[in-house]
Amino acid sequence: MRSGLLILLAGALLWLAFAFSPFIGFYRLAAAVQSRDAAALEERVDFPRLRQSLAEQVVKEYQSLTGKQKHTVGGVPTGFVLMLADPIIAKYLNAQSLMNILVEGEVGKGSEISLPDAPFSNSSWRNAWEVWWNSRHDIKNFYIFLPPDKLRADQYGLRLSLQDWQWKLTGIQLPDTLRVRLAKEIERRENDAKN
Repeated sequence: MRSGLLILLAGALLWLAFAFSPFIGFYRLAAAVQSRDAAALEERVDFPRLRQSLAEQVVKEYQSLTGKQKHTVGGVPTGFVLMLADPIIAKYLNAQSLMNILVEGEVGKGSEISLPDAPFSNSSWRNAWEVWWNSRHDIKNFYIFLPPDKLRADQYGLRLSLQDWQWKLTGIQLPDTLRVRLAKEIERRENDAKN
């Protein structure tokens, strides 16, 4: 009887630890961003997966915006569009640029793209209740939508994934307006490439 109770208690504690671990991972990511600790941010971001996540969104928006086919864009393979998108996205995917985007909403000097409210621009993410209320959690992924006071279309959807027993940022669902701006930038580059 006593051993069964101990097993049940240990199982409940393990479940609680797993259920709360993504929140701890999120707060560690947020602390690294807020303190501008590039080394800590590097440890908490899977840059290749983040880059892929952003490229897929922008290319899909580009195809929707231009009405061009899914596998080809004006007879040109989608890979060409990805090639155009890659430098745009790569410019913003290092630790320093990512911190600027997440905290200040700055894309970079000379950029024509301005961001709607940055996800870590105010202290509203620090409220544990709002973080929980604006999150989803499954076995491998944790999703949080920021800023919490915006409509879903205007929020950033941060995806943290469990990798080697650590929650890492692997995707950011961009707000609708930002996806459109980036898609228009690709379209501009495509037109420049044709000329």
